[in-house]
Amino acid sequence: MRQRFYLITFLLLTVNTINAQVEDFVTWWNFSVKGEISKKISYSVEPELRFFENSSRLSSWQTEFNLGYEPIKNLDIGGIYRYTTDYEKINNRRRNRFSLYLKYQLKTGHFRWQYRGIWQNDFININSSPDGQIDYMGHRHKLTIKYRDKHWPVEPSAGVEHYIAIAPAKDAGEWKRRWFINIEREINKRLNAKISYKRQNEFDVANPDLTNILLVGLEYEPKFLKRKKKKKKDKDETKSK
Repeated sequence: MRQRFYLITFLLLTVNTINAQVEDFVTWWNFSVKGEISKKISYSVEPELRFFENSSRLSSWQTEFNLGYEPIKNLDIGGIYRYTTDYEKINNRRRNRFSLYLKYQLKTGHFRWQYRGIWQNDFININSSPDGQIDYMGHRHKLTIKYRDKHWPVEPSAGVEHYIAIAPAKDAGEWKRRWFINIEREINKRLNAKISYKRQNEFDVANPDLTNILLVGLEYEPKFLKRKKKKKKDKDETKSK
């Protein structure tokens, strides 16, 4: 019985290594501006640079625009638009992503639980893709737990995210899993810093990638559109990385 238990545990821990994977270390540099337009409507603008091949080459530049609405307490719905230039693709391929999301969070003591679901559709400009106009459609699901204590100098969090492709037909069924841990710190009343480590696996693809990601980010809240402190809550990143 003990040998069976050890065997099952070993298989569960090594299932990601059954298929040979291409491993890489990448870095993401992110800056976001966030605030509230009204009591129930929030916004964010987030430019980001991404480097690949052991962080030695620029992979992409992107900017994301998010608009969210809180119909009831702890529930957010909204839309995201992302414009991306992929420098490692032919002709510096441009992508436009349109997304809809739903986000729900729950507070239990010092812990904040958050679920976020996103439907997204990537559109590639016909002038920058050899395949013409192609839509890449999929959905992703993210679960995060954050620990918050006013006596702690930082706010740690961790979670997991899954992305499932549904179109085009040749990519349907492919999926990614991303584990992550974050540390956030308030620098001053309007500026927060964040560092995150993410480990991403790809499945059901011909040449799966195993990617180690280091994200370094700053979040700024303009004074004239600053979120209300009495209503402050965990605004975990709604962008679909």
